[in-house]
Amino acid sequence: MNRSYPESSRPDSTQPSVLLVEPSSEAREVLATILQLRGLRIFEADEPRHGLVIARAERPDVIVLDFDQPCVDDGVQNDFAAETRHPNTGLIVLGNSPPHRQAQTDRFVAKPFHYGPLVQAIERLAGNKAA
Repeated sequence: MNRSYPESSRPDSTQPSVLLVEPSSEAREVLATILQLRGLRIFEADEPRHGLVIARAERPDVIVLDFDQPCVDDGVQNDFAAETRHPNTGLIVLGNSPPHRQAQTDRFVAKPFHYGPLVQAIERLAGNKAA
């Protein structure tokens, strides 16, 4: 789901953008709030197929994919990696164990994670130096 904004507070399309593909609405909400406060545009999906649709339509600067979903495997991760072959798109994978070595990611973040280092990794990939 893409967040909706009142007309006066709509994010600028030149802001770096992040797609959060995370089944936990609580984790998405916390991370989305932190990133919005740091000046990033946020797109959200609760499952990978919806995330791929958003990734193809919006071309976010960074995709954060929770790898520990029942429907996520190396094939799904590789679909997301294909989306990040476009210039300036990064892929961060969250999970309990690293993905298969052949699956391409910019960063793996082990669960449980602290939001601070994850936010810093997202900002680095997005080119946002607000830290």
